Amino acid sequence: MLISETQDSVACKEKKLSNRAVVFEVKLNTATTRTKNPTAISKQGYIDLPRRSAYRRQIETLDASAAINGGSIVNKIPALNGMFSTIIKYANVHDIAKYCSHRKFKNCFVSEAKKEVGIYEKSEDNFVQSLSLLYAAGVIGKIKYIQAKSTLVMKNSGKCTRKGYLLKERIKIGCGIPIPKPFSYDILINHIEKLDIGEIISLDTLCAGLPSEHHVDGVYRDLENLLLSLCQIYFKTDPFRKEGEKLVWFDENEGSFKVAIGGDGAPFGNWEESMAWLVSFLNVGPRVASPNDNFLLFGANCKEDHKVVKLY
Repeated sequence: MLISETQDSVACKEKKLSNRAVVFEVKLNTATTRTKNPTAISKQGYIDLPRRSAYRRQIETLDASAAINGGSIVNKIPALNGMFSTIIKYANVHDIAKYCSHRKFKNCFVSEAKKEVGIYEKSEDNFVQSLSLLYAAGVIGKIKYIQAKSTLVMKNSGKCTRKGYLLKERIKIGCGIPIPKPFSYDILINHIEKLDIGEIISLDTLCAGLPSEHHVDGVYRDLENLLLSLCQIYFKTDPFRKEGEKLVWFDENEGSFKVAIGGDGAPFGNWEESMAWLVSFLNVGPRVASPNDNFLLFGANCKEDHKVVKLY
């Protein structure tokens, strides 16, 4: 039953379109007349002629292309393919830009661009960019990260809520393409927690032989494993450093790293029972004093002279 209805629909369409000339024939006087009034495109993307004349030229163009490219009244895809391939080959960039300024093309571009933006927002590249935002000037908290993210992708809409607060809207470029937004804070932290940063050992392993009143919370890393991992990172990233920031070997063989280890209590005002040991590589040259090149080796909620610190 469905097949019969489909066949009737196709037959009806063919009958309806059969009234127009399938074969395009340009007579000499017609060609001469149209040379004096060639097809031009308006800013809206339509032929700049009376509606009926414009429609006739469009039908004749489609029919001619169908005859050349193996299309038909029902199947106009070959005709469109032929015209499109011709435009791509013979039109220059300026012409194509003019054709693409039509609203239908813009909507198509925006739709495809939004898909690409959505793919990028879930990509590894965006994860790296989001990490850069989180660690750009030292680790920032959740609230500051959300504010920084909002500053990058949102703007004031000029409208207010009923309570008088400014409404924000997504920043868009071109004909409505949204700027990709960084990962949300919660998703970013979730991704960070899945990163393989080596073995992190609980201080419970060092507190096992101590009285319960000397047990403290904290973690530490194996020094040898940490140093080998950092050496690999520095070796891999050195070729990408600027000339003045490349690793310095102090006139020794390449690969002879010099390491500094130091510890101190955290500057938390009256809260003095917190300390950490840090590792830094002296070979990083001008950035030796930078906190970006200090790596946590040991961290605990205790004083510097605690027994567990001495055990470590």
